[in-house]
Amino acid sequence: GRVIEQLAGNGKVFSTGAQVAEVKYRITVFQKTVSTGRGQEIDGLEEVTGTIGEISGMSLFEMIDQDDLVLHLSDGRRWEFGVSNLEGDAINRGADGIY
Repeated sequence: GRVIEQLAGNGKVFSTGAQVAEVKYRITVFQKTVSTGRGQEIDGLEEVTGTIGEISGMSLFEMIDQDDLVLHLSDGRRWEFGVSNLEGDAINRGADGIY
């Protein structure tokens, strides 16, 4: 696999359509590869992971229990994510990755 995009900046976190926090983020988009069995590899699923840091609003502790968080990136795209621990490790929650 290979890293196809790395994003960093400040963004806004929304929950059920309302802004709940402002955060700083670092996101990595990783392109997995799948072996065809004939020595060739084809692109598989994209894996999106990241880290979220608090600026204002909802704390990381509060975000851990939320399953409807959407990060609005500084470039206008969005990412449905979940926070897995107090270090701010973030995992992909939606079917679309970054859109």
